[in-house]
Amino acid sequence: MGRRFWYSLYGDAVRQIAERYTSIAEDQGSSDPGIVLDNYLSETERRKHRREAMHDELANLLGE
Repeated sequence: MGRRFWYSLYGDAVRQIAERYTSIAEDQGSSDPGIVLDNYLSETERRKHRREAMHDELANLLGE
């Protein structure tokens, strides 16, 4: 149950990150923001965004 919860929360965070890049992807001629994430951001930058999104998700969950 803990893993299911964690990965559900993580999936939500990753979707939020992708939504941030939707307009950039459209400007680049792509309908998939994953292209921007995979091809234009370094692994370090992607990891930073995931950490920030998970922080926000957990803070909302814990009421901080």
